Amino acid sequence: ILFLIVGFRSNCGSDYYNYYERYIAIDSWYHSVYYVIASRFQSGFDTICYIIKRITRNDFALFPAVAILMYAPTISIIRKRSEDCALSIASWVLLGFLLMSTNIII
Repeated sequence: ILFLIVGFRSNCGSDYYNYYERYIAIDSWYHSVYYVIASRFQSGFDTICYIIKRITRNDFALFPAVAILMYAPTISIIRKRSEDCALSIASWVLLGFLLMSTNIII
């Protein structure tokens, strides 16, 4: 459910529009993943954008993909290391860490 909430948010967060614009323009800036990595300016985020853009031409595919990349490891670690997964996930959400990671709370 968290992937859906975070992945399909629209125009929420302080820098949503900046990420969206960068994702839209990424294939006009770079012609291969090598050039993305070699640019050394936000190469991690730009590489993710470039790969997602090559997989799908959907203008909003970035946010669900990044939600999965960010929160799947978090949930996995909580499940492996926590004695009470539900309490740990609820604490992570209710203490604001989920919203801070999406810049919804400033």
